[in-house]
Amino acid sequence: MARKLGLHMKVLMVEDSEDDACLLCAELTNSGNDLIYKRVDCDQEMQVALDESDWDIIIADHPMPSFSSIDALDVLKKSGKDIPFIIYSNVISEQMIVSAMSHGAHDYIFKGNFSRLLPSIIRELKNANIRRAKQQADSHIYQLAYFDELTGLPKRNLFCEKSSLMLPVFVNSGSTPPLAAMYSIYMNHLMRINSTYGYAVGDTLIQQLAYRLSECIEENCILARIDGNKFAFFKRNMNDQHEIKKFADKIMEVITSPFIIDSLEFYVTLS
Repeated sequence: MARKLGLHMKVLMVEDSEDDACLLCAELTNSGNDLIYKRVDCDQEMQVALDESDWDIIIADHPMPSFSSIDALDVLKKSGKDIPFIIYSNVISEQMIVSAMSHGAHDYIFKGNFSRLLPSIIRELKNANIRRAKQQADSHIYQLAYFDELTGLPKRNLFCEKSSLMLPVFVNSGSTPPLAAMYSIYMNHLMRINSTYGYAVGDTLIQQLAYRLSECIEENCILARIDGNKFAFFKRNMNDQHEIKKFADKIMEVITSPFIIDSLEFYVTLS
């Protein structure tokens, strides 16, 4: 009796034979799987399919009149998507198998060997889930390490890294080099606001200030929350002292109107 897997899969089939695609679909469905599939047999169709939907797995024949598994792997790579790719074909040389695996294929199964294809599908789906979980965990760790949870702005460490990379490298060409400037911004009286109105109000005020400061961001500019009540801008490619002062005036303009929190008006001063 066939093993009932109960998988829910969206399968992209790279196959020039409609009959072979239908046969594979029937085999997968008969194994108790809920299947959605699409067949493509050229690079344009595959690119459209990748753009229009998220696929759980790609199962590809190798030799087709104007397309091959290697070509399909190149299309997948250009899409930037991480989708398990299994070659399911009879006509492919050992050298081509090695080439396909080096291009990113996850497995090769002889067409008709369905009993081996099923375990390969299960394995590669699990491996893909593991990769996605790791990417999500890495992204979460990066977010916690480099971005302020309250405002979403870069923290001090990311600000230092990015501003260092943004520092201009000058070549002694005789021309006047552009200027770079760092602006340290302190919101005054935050401790008094926290003690009088509560930390929730203070946090909301910080968030509103961060939003207004973000509106000052221009090209070649980075904003960060350095500490509790301290923000910083770094801006490069400034022409002269007048431009440096003009940007400082722009920062000060964002606090001219009051901050409204729970029907209370707060006038913020910066130093």
